[in-house]
Amino acid sequence: MKKFIIFLIMILSLSVYTKCKAQTPPESKWVLINGVVYRYYYIDGDEFGDPFHPGVLDNKKWSNSYPWGRSLCDEENGQNEIQYYTDGQNIDLSTYGKLKLTANNNQILARAIPYLDDDNIRCDGLPNLRTFNYTSGMIYMNREIKWGMFEINAKIPVGQGLFPAFWLYNDEEIDVFECKGECVYKSHWDVHYPNNPINPDPGGWVDTYGPLSGSFNTWRVDWGIGSVEWSFNSDIYALHFHQFPALNVIANLALGKNINSSSPCGTFGQGPPFNDGPNSTTPFPSSLEIDWIRIWKRLDCTSTINVCNYPQNLNDDESISGANVYFNSGCTSTISNILNKKIDIVAINEIVFDGETTIEGDCYSRIISCPGPPPEGRIGDNSNVYVDQFNEEGLPVSGISYERTTAGTEINGKGIQVYPNPTEGEFSIHAFAKTDTPSKLKILDINGRTVYENSNVIDEIVLIDFSKQNPGTYTIHYMNNNKIYSEKLIKY
Repeated sequence: MKKFIIFLIMILSLSVYTKCKAQTPPESKWVLINGVVYRYYYIDGDEFGDPFHPGVLDNKKWSNSYPWGRSLCDEENGQNEIQYYTDGQNIDLSTYGKLKLTANNNQILARAIPYLDDDNIRCDGLPNLRTFNYTSGMIYMNREIKWGMFEINAKIPVGQGLFPAFWLYNDEEIDVFECKGECVYKSHWDVHYPNNPINPDPGGWVDTYGPLSGSFNTWRVDWGIGSVEWSFNSDIYALHFHQFPALNVIANLALGKNINSSSPCGTFGQGPPFNDGPNSTTPFPSSLEIDWIRIWKRLDCTSTINVCNYPQNLNDDESISGANVYFNSGCTSTISNILNKKIDIVAINEIVFDGETTIEGDCYSRIISCPGPPPEGRIGDNSNVYVDQFNEEGLPVSGISYERTTAGTEINGKGIQVYPNPTEGEFSIHAFAKTDTPSKLKILDINGRTVYENSNVIDEIVLIDFSKQNPGTYTIHYMNNNKIYSEKLIKY
């Protein structure tokens, strides 16, 4: 692990280079969701069109198998993947800017788990060394990432037994999409983690109203500190509350066959996901085509961030952003990098290392422009409603999900009104959906930190003094009768 110390005062701008490696200003974007502007900056992913290495997968970024093997055997859920993920032979980058993970019906004699003995018996009762009747391709991101927006633009193959997926995994799992080749009008979302006390099988299906094989479509999850939100072609359709660890990005085209029973189109959790595997109608070769994978982090365009003694561990994000980011301002600042993480430092105006700053690992810093309308501008006043349950602190209970079965369906009407908005200090919240049950009110800053909380709101109109809060964008969550009404607040 690299280690160096910066002793001089250094100010990073568009033209200044420091030992914390400055990158070319990356892509950034803004998204309007239910009247709230969210800003993001690009941190990782792949456009699959490297002009310097055409047709070659970036093996520093991706592996072509799971770390634990080249075929899965899932005894607990009664499903088997019957393909063998080859060492790159089923990964096609010959079309510039496109990745194809291709399944083929050719045989190969190989170990399912390379590091186990040939005669080791797997959960399907077969030895580790076996003849596979199918081969396929996958990519596994070597870097672990915690929190962010994860997007894929892809086209799904058609055919019984084909099981393409895009997911995040590291003991716990977020399924951005899972599709069945015989169900090209449906997409499945899910999460998996131990000891979910609320719902052991929370996932569900969304109707896409068009064949996923006919064109490229975009799936997205926006993963925050305690929740994950799914969308398909920008339509939000599912929300789940849980705090996940850092995860790896995976895209694969599996082929499966049930151990126990067949599962009809549009069902998970009522049996294994596969039907009886590929048959004479399944076309080979078949490919999961990927145009791009993009990973973004939430961008703070307004706050001044002072960093002092920042040890990066399992509970910390691997990125810091703000209008200005200052390290070691009156303190000794240490940035530690573990678990293959990079540290991304992003600012709108300046990044300053003042005094002695120790940096361990890979540190990348850059100045970017704030995308979208001015942060102080008001964009809409729509509310969003999520059916949910909350603990005594007013936080969502881990394991709760909310979903729509149809992409594009409106969730609910307006529940609260905030006035004035924008505000210079004082404002009121008028609850149209107030019931006799006491309400809970939380206000979060752009990074998801709670800056105001009241767990016993009785009045229909609540007056709040926000004069001591920093200028910026905040999110109001008003919780009543197992519903959340969310609204954006702008503070001058």
